[in-house]
Amino acid sequence: MSASDAYLAGFFDGEGCIAMRANNRCQTYRMTVDITSSCRAVLEQFQIRFGGSVHPVRRFVNKPLFQWQLNGRAAILVFLRAIRPFAIEKLPQVEAALQWQESQPLLQQTGPRNRPTPEYDRAAAEQCCARLRELKRAIS
Repeated sequence: MSASDAYLAGFFDGEGCIAMRANNRCQTYRMTVDITSSCRAVLEQFQIRFGGSVHPVRRFVNKPLFQWQLNGRAAILVFLRAIRPFAIEKLPQVEAALQWQESQPLLQQTGPRNRPTPEYDRAAAEQCCARLRELKRAIS
């Protein structure tokens, strides 16, 4: 039996993270979605429904921790659209992430150093990154 999107959204609302990470070598940002939890079975439900990977986290206090991580624009868009109707606490972050993901052209890598195409808007990525940080501080 698989978990419903409403259940997964609620779990993500409490334990999940939407982050923008800089790749200075390629001068781009990439979005990641992840959850760290001691309950591997729930994280595997995320993997079954949305893809991504589940792996052990090396640091733990009282019991082992695991992390589900989702990368890639298409997969993240599917995930965010599925949980959006049920998100409460993280709804502003979900909407900010969706807005940025939907506004970006598909990033095509070019050249010998994998430089992004001119359509990639680094300023917009930095603005989204700052907005996500601001929203995280607001609910902390």
